[in-house]
Amino acid sequence: MPSTDAGVAVQFAAWVGLSVVTFVTTRNNSDLRLLAVGISVLVLGVMTVRAVH
Repeated sequence: MPSTDAGVAVQFAAWVGLSVVTFVTTRNNSDLRLLAVGISVLVLGVMTVRAVH
C-alpha cells in the first residue's frame, strides 16, 4: 500500500464525526441540512474514488 493510505481510517473517522456534527447543528433548517448532506456525500465520493484508484 502506498504511504498515503496510512491515514485512511483517521480520515474516515474525521468524516463521520464532522458529518454528525453538521447534521445535528442543521437539524432545524432543511435547506442547510440538504447542503450538509450533499457536501458529506461529495467528500465520501472523493475518498472512495481515491481508494479505488
